[in-house]
Amino acid sequence: STTGIDAVFHVASPIPPGIPKDENELIKPAVDGTVSVVEAALKNKVKKIIFVSSCLTILVRTDGKIPNEEDWSDINLLQHYPKSKFLAEKAFWELA
Repeated sequence: STTGIDAVFHVASPIPPGIPKDENELIKPAVDGTVSVVEAALKNKVKKIIFVSSCLTILVRTDGKIPNEEDWSDINLLQHYPKSKFLAEKAFWELA
């Protein structure tokens, strides 16, 4: 039962020991897991969702700008793990 749960911490994301043959081996579980956690929390009226992401979601860029919390990495520069973190965080913000 989820009665009385005030907060959920979502910190999980697959990280491989090497480079996967297909980046979707990381992207799909990262995004689907995030969506499942957020949807369950919203459905059960959890008061706070804490989503742990990565600096990779804002730092990978070529524009030379010092990024802040409103910025995003250039997805065209991301591969496998960084891309999975980026897309999972985007999914989080869309649902939140």
